[in-house]
Amino acid sequence: MADTAARKMSADEFLEWCLHQEDERYEFVDGMPVLMAGGTARHDQVIVNLIVASASKLRGGPCAPRTADQAIKTMSGKRVRRPDMFVDCGERDPEALFSRNPVAVFEVPSPSTKNVTFSSKVGEYKGVPSIRHIVLIEQDRCFAIHYSRAANDAWTEEELAEMSSVLRLTALGIELSLAEIYAEVSLPEAGEP
Repeated sequence: MADTAARKMSADEFLEWCLHQEDERYEFVDGMPVLMAGGTARHDQVIVNLIVASASKLRGGPCAPRTADQAIKTMSGKRVRRPDMFVDCGERDPEALFSRNPVAVFEVPSPSTKNVTFSSKVGEYKGVPSIRHIVLIEQDRCFAIHYSRAANDAWTEEELAEMSSVLRLTALGIELSLAEIYAEVSLPEAGEP
């Protein structure tokens, strides 16, 4: 299986291959694995906050948060993405390698992945019929972009830039404030890296 990464593979072969990789995470693009970069402590805290806030609001219902250990197939299964956090509302299968019913996707782009996230991933996520919300959250300032699928399948876009701003995730029946998402996150002062 070691030489599998050197040749093009299917999404299912890729997901099986990932089970044998130690301490590294990959996405699947155009038949090949792509190594994912690690993140800063600030990036990690935003994701932890997302998981904690959404898990407490979703507890007991059909939906649950998932981490980048789980995958989402995009482009009719030709690509595999690992969002920083997402919410799945499908049947829970403890052996699943990918989500069958992702509803909300959260990405916290780093400076090195921001262009890929905006140019490619958002479009791929919009192509997954079950996804109703896509949220991009800045890690270096209080700012989020929320894409929401309307009943007619058209997408709306909302920018949020205040700690008091609220993400209304109507398909999940929950709301998350930016104050919850940025809790205990040390944001740099304007002009700092």
